[in-house]
Amino acid sequence: QKFGPRKLALIGAFLYAFGYIISYFALQNESLWLLYFGYGIVGGIGLGLAYVTPVATVSKWFPDKQGLVTGMVVMGFGLGALLMSKLLAPIFLEYFEKDLAKTFLAIGITLLILLPFFANLMKMVLWLKSRSRDLTPLRIPLVS
Repeated sequence: QKFGPRKLALIGAFLYAFGYIISYFALQNESLWLLYFGYGIVGGIGLGLAYVTPVATVSKWFPDKQGLVTGMVVMGFGLGALLMSKLLAPIFLEYFEKDLAKTFLAIGITLLILLPFFANLMKMVLWLKSRSRDLTPLRIPLVS
C-alpha cells in the first residue's frame, strides 16, 4: 500500500532487466560472483516483485473471483517463461552466434524496453476501473 502496484511493478521490471545486464558483464569478465549477484540476487528480487505485485493487485480488484484471476496471472507468468525459453532466447542465441553474454545483454535490453510498458498498464486498468463506476449497468429484462 505504501508504493502502489504500478511503482512496485516498475521497480521489479527494472531490477529484473538489470539482473540480465549485470549478468552480461559477469559472463564477459568470467566472474561467477557477479553472475550470482546479477542474475540471482538483483534479477531474483526483480522477478519476485514483478510476480507478487500483479497477483496481489488482481485479487484486490476482483475479490469475488480471486482464484480465477490469480490463476490467470500465474498462467501468464508460465506463458512468459515458455516464450522466453523456447522463442526469445533461442532467437537471440542464433542471432549472436551462440554468444551467451550478448544474449543476456539483448534479453536485458528487451526487458528494459517492454516491462515498464506492461507495468504502466496497471495505471490504465485503474483508470478504466474508476471510469466504470460512473456508468450504470444496463438492465435488460428477461422475456420467457
